[in-house]
Amino acid sequence: MPEEIYRSAVRVLNSPARKTGGGGPRRSLLTGVATCANCGGPIRTAWRGRKGEQGSYAVYECKLKHCVSHRQDEADTMVSERVIRFLTAPQFAEAFEQSEDDLPVQQMRDELGSLRSRLDDLATDYAAGLVTRSQFLTASQTMRSRVDELEDQLSQLGSDSAVKGVTGMTDEQVRRHWDGLDVDRRRSLILAVVVSCRLRQKGRGVRRTDERHVDVLFRAGDPAKVASI
Repeated sequence: MPEEIYRSAVRVLNSPARKTGGGGPRRSLLTGVATCANCGGPIRTAWRGRKGEQGSYAVYECKLKHCVSHRQDEADTMVSERVIRFLTAPQFAEAFEQSEDDLPVQQMRDELGSLRSRLDDLATDYAAGLVTRSQFLTASQTMRSRVDELEDQLSQLGSDSAVKGVTGMTDEQVRRHWDGLDVDRRRSLILAVVVSCRLRQKGRGVRRTDERHVDVLFRAGDPAKVASI
């Protein structure tokens, strides 16, 4: 498995939003993706009424303080529409226009491998008494900082590859592509292009979820910048 794909997977699996408790496959689009806009807590799936009975329906709710509650189908629709619009927007083309082949991926892999070898050698030299503790700490801190930087860059490239096939599609093509994806693949695509997804409180007397209640920030060009669609 290429280093950048591995790092991207590690980043997704270690994301705090995914640590919602429990095991097994996720069956809802936004679990592990959305968070509560009020307290920052993770979002979980619950039911209004007994599951399977007529009139019951699934909701997303704040796991920590029950700050928010939204019908699952309505929230899924809001986020899906935002993602589809982003995938056909100029910001998307700017964010993902560079292909993986145009980037110095192999150089980064080589440098990362060299740094890891040097860290191993440094640890061996320290154990053998060939370098002082101060020398060991100074050198290892510098190299580990660069390792972290390279791993972040490779992780970002792995996320880019997840959406490579969507670049240049028309709105109709993107919608057909989205409709053909299962929940897990849709969630993976969301994680590749979304910086954050937050569900807001609806307010007293408001029943339906609409775009006012869903904040989605997307990656746009420079990784330090985001876009709201």
